[in-house]
Amino acid sequence: MRTKVWAHRGASAYAPENTLEAFELACCSKIQPEFGTSVIPELIEVLELVKPFDLTVNIELKTGVFRYKGIEKEALTGLLFSDGFINVAGYAKLIGADALHPSLNHLRSKKLIKEARKKKLPIHVWTVNDKNMMEYLADRKLMQS
Repeated sequence: MRTKVWAHRGASAYAPENTLEAFELACCSKIQPEFGTSVIPELIEVLELVKPFDLTVNIELKTGVFRYKGIEKEALTGLLFSDGFINVAGYAKLIGADALHPSLNHLRSKKLIKEARKKKLPIHVWTVNDKNMMEYLADRKLMQS
């Protein structure tokens, strides 16, 4: 199994988040960007920047207020959650999600893991910054690409 490391909002620990410099730094760590006049780019600019690299781009859309009708036909979707959720795997299947994106604390629930596997929903846990925890999750096939 191959685990992917995501540069959330670019290399946001090293450059202003959501800037071209942060995304450039995430793609090619040899770049030393200047941060004085950084601005948040348009999505098309980021996609053009990362196009030459062999990367998977994970675009997080917030759909609580606005609906993007039909987008699920063009993109893989995941249900991102951090709060308590009853029957999250069943709900994800009901709405057509392709994966579950729980916060790390949810992986203490053996029931969630069992339900996700039963419904063939990959689990893409977020914010795992500890090497030992990452290895633990990878060993149990809970960090998937």
